[in-house]
Amino acid sequence: MPIRRKSLLHVIVAAIVAFALLFALLLIVLLLQRRTAAVPEADPAADAAAQAAPTDVPAQDPWAGKEDVAVAAVQALPVGDTSVGARMEAQWLQGVWPALAHATEGEGVWRATRVDTSSVYEVRWVLPVRGVDDGPRWLVELDPRAQAARAGRAVVPSNALAGFVEREDYTEVQALVNRSTEALDLLQLHRFGSGYRLAGVLLVHLRQRGTLAPDRILGWFVLPDALEPGQSLRYDALFRWLEDERVQVARWEVDLHTNQFRPRNLLANQILTRAATFPLDRVRPLELPRSGPQRTPLDLSTPPDRERQPLLRALRWVASDEALREGVAFLLAIEGTQEGTQHRGWRVDPAEGSTTLFHVSYVVERSEVEERIVWEVDATTGARRGLTPIAEVADKVLRFQGSRGAP
Repeated sequence: MPIRRKSLLHVIVAAIVAFALLFALLLIVLLLQRRTAAVPEADPAADAAAQAAPTDVPAQDPWAGKEDVAVAAVQALPVGDTSVGARMEAQWLQGVWPALAHATEGEGVWRATRVDTSSVYEVRWVLPVRGVDDGPRWLVELDPRAQAARAGRAVVPSNALAGFVEREDYTEVQALVNRSTEALDLLQLHRFGSGYRLAGVLLVHLRQRGTLAPDRILGWFVLPDALEPGQSLRYDALFRWLEDERVQVARWEVDLHTNQFRPRNLLANQILTRAATFPLDRVRPLELPRSGPQRTPLDLSTPPDRERQPLLRALRWVASDEALREGVAFLLAIEGTQEGTQHRGWRVDPAEGSTTLFHVSYVVERSEVEERIVWEVDATTGARRGLTPIAEVADKVLRFQGSRGAP
């Protein structure tokens, strides 16, 4: 083949190849332009919203706001042929617990509180007693998958009163619930290093707080806390008074099994500290009662119910109460100076129109003015009530709601 024809052939092939490359290049450019056009322009507001939106939406809490469900679970607990709810509605607890019946004001209230963020609620029936924000308590597990619920323990009592309410045969435990007087005696009759009992110094504490008027003192209430014979017989002893219309509560734990007690809040601790350091020379004891022509001191070791004469029996019910005598002595000491007070002793007068009621008085003289501290006493039962301010205050501080001899 001639050289010229070969050169021409080479040029044609090169041109075809160049054209093919150019076509491929143009095709690539077109494809890239189309892909770029498909991507939307960046929207700053949309980007910010996307970043702010949560990536994980939390599931709704299934156990929140279930207070009514928890209360209903407790109320439905069967007790023989009735239920816990029906018992409380019928004021069953007041019927078997005289101290509660005596102190009741209004009606009890059901309350439920969730335990942290769990499926467990604490349910309580708050006693209708002023200043006592407690009562029978239960723990309720609402999650049927929980171990307690699967074991048949979705509702369990968390204190002694709740266990008492659930009992069909409650007579044995009823006797323990009603040992409140013994619990209070253990606390009140204890003598501190100062030589005084708690009740006397409690009166000084109230005086310094400006709440020594009878209508400011609500008195004692004792709650059973743990009733396990042979192991623990614990009670909460609460003393309540008013300051600026607010209820103040000093709280002690008393254990009849160990015969020990301890403060459970700051107010109780402050009072115990004062009781251990109060000076002995501040208080003058009351005179002992005298009887007969020779005015010999009355032997107070004889129990009042063995005294044959009603007048002397009424006197013994008051004068033989050593804690009461000491409490009145404290009140006389803090209400006036000892130097200006003359003790004239005891006096008993029959109450008008009654053969069993007597007015038992302790007489003092201040600035030549006679003052009487008077109780009305039933000589048969020993029930008494204060008729004068010092007598009223002494009774409220020294005796709890529903105690022995309460009128």
